[in-house]
Amino acid sequence: MKQRCALAVSVVGLILFSVGALAQHELDVLYGYENGMTTVIQPQVQPVRQMVTPQPNTYLLDVGMDFFVPEGWQGFMLRSCRVQQVWISPGLVGNKSRVGTVFSSSSTTPNYFDLPYGGTPHHHFIFAANAPGVYVFDLKATNGVDFQGRALADMAHVYRIYMVAGNPNRLYGTVQPSARYVGSLYDLNLRVGLWSNGSEVDRSEQPVNPWAIYPYLMGFRTSGNVEVVAKLQKHLSVKVSRNLSGMQRQDWAFAVLGDTNEDDRIDEEDLQRVAHFFASSHPSGDVTGDSKVNLDDLLAVLTYYGQSGQGMR
Repeated sequence: MKQRCALAVSVVGLILFSVGALAQHELDVLYGYENGMTTVIQPQVQPVRQMVTPQPNTYLLDVGMDFFVPEGWQGFMLRSCRVQQVWISPGLVGNKSRVGTVFSSSSTTPNYFDLPYGGTPHHHFIFAANAPGVYVFDLKATNGVDFQGRALADMAHVYRIYMVAGNPNRLYGTVQPSARYVGSLYDLNLRVGLWSNGSEVDRSEQPVNPWAIYPYLMGFRTSGNVEVVAKLQKHLSVKVSRNLSGMQRQDWAFAVLGDTNEDDRIDEEDLQRVAHFFASSHPSGDVTGDSKVNLDDLLAVLTYYGQSGQGMR
């Protein structure tokens, strides 16, 4: 299977690269700067893109990258920048012709790409997956240098591309953490599981991205009547019943904060963890997301002490 997918990536990648290198496409990710900060100029609406299927169990997407040329300019906004992977779905890999795998969930791949490369900033990457679903590629533009040679600050937000393989059933929507949580929403993972007849039959997980077109979008091969259990990191889970079909909106609100060990209950272990890291900045004891372990974290755990999530089995 791996050999077949690699061959498809190689062949289709060469075709798409030779076609795509002729001009900037509408969906190319174009880098520039704004307010002294390296950023993605377009597409401004972070895209949801459909992967193509050249053969069974092989899903591919061509993602072009380039420097932005403002209207009336004779050159690029940037001299250089780094495309830094922030997060990628397991099972998704980004390959470049004659380079190999650049982006993946493995620590053995570079997971960044410096532009320009080989004398040009215009490059195409073939992202590949072997199973239907919704895949995520999160990136930041860093180490930017503008056309005058001035160093730029790194991109402040995380840019997300959703890649849809096949036609999975999908849930999307907003995510609201507890009012006690004051940190970055992107620092929290959202896990959504589908349950039927007392067993979990499907699951997806990704960071919540408040800058994306949808803060979360997940794909599932399961359909029909299910219990949907969602758990936001550090919070207790919540549950709804859905007849899952097609693409449906499901917004989540998580009121209860204080689960430091992710066992979906707030108990003595959570209290001990906060106490152990008290007066430090250790993330294991930081309940509120302010990079400090103090009375606010202790109060959150004590307020909800003894409670369990709705998804507890």
